[in-house]
Amino acid sequence: MAAREDADLRAAVRGSSLTVPDGQPLVWALRALGHRLPDRVYGPDGLHALLAESDIVVLAAPLTHETDGFIDDAAIAAMRRDTWLINVARGRLIDDTALIRALTDDRIGGVALDTFREEPLPQASPLWDLPNVIVTPHTSWSSARVLDRSIDLFCDNLRRFRAGEPLRNVVDRAAGY
Repeated sequence: MAAREDADLRAAVRGSSLTVPDGQPLVWALRALGHRLPDRVYGPDGLHALLAESDIVVLAAPLTHETDGFIDDAAIAAMRRDTWLINVARGRLIDDTALIRALTDDRIGGVALDTFREEPLPQASPLWDLPNVIVTPHTSWSSARVLDRSIDLFCDNLRRFRAGEPLRNVVDRAAGY
């Protein structure tokens, strides 16, 4: 692990909670903390098998035609009763009706939601009152270094643009992200 990554990880770990710094891979952070991770990679067809094995499911996917509502009744039914679902991506990845039904019936352990189908989350939403729900104000992208990293990226892309080199983090409009 690079010195900067190691310092960022140490700064991010507070007691038993973990905040993954902006732009850092979740896998190296979890492995550095001693978590065992699967040695397999699943494609879209293996989603339900992966969900059935997972203690924690973190959604960090873009919103595309393929991912819109992909955590639906069938996906939730594949999860264990103690699985926690964390969404730091886009609210539309989850079918809200299926999620609320599963949470109300204690079919999954709980959820931590940083993003919602409708934002801000309406006050009438049952998610506010469920004991197995953590709601955060769409700030999972934030870290103490986000401004520094954004400025570094801008400056690097400006240099690349002037030199006629390919830019970093370019949106692929055909892919939708």
